[in-house]
Amino acid sequence: MSVHYAEDERYLKDELTEPYVTIVQELEKYDIDILAVQEINTKGTAITHLKKYIWCIGGDEQNRLGTGFIIKEEHKDKIIDYGAINERLSIIRIKGK
Repeated sequence: MSVHYAEDERYLKDELTEPYVTIVQELEKYDIDILAVQEINTKGTAITHLKKYIWCIGGDEQNRLGTGFIIKEEHKDKIIDYGAINERLSIIRIKGK
């Protein structure tokens, strides 16, 4: 899988449908810093910024399944590594205290 990095919203902008809007609203409502997501139906692997969050997502080439993490942008410097093993498993390493 190839990894794409975008400084703006272009990568996910076309995919910001109702489920994504709902996710962002719930993240803000409950002040969630890190969220693990699954079955996001995203094609390929990407790390991008969108709506004050860093989206680390990985899916397969058939645009089904997919896993990843959504992290508040204020924790950007704590992310050590992200990897999508396959469309069902992603890992993230985060710097602790």
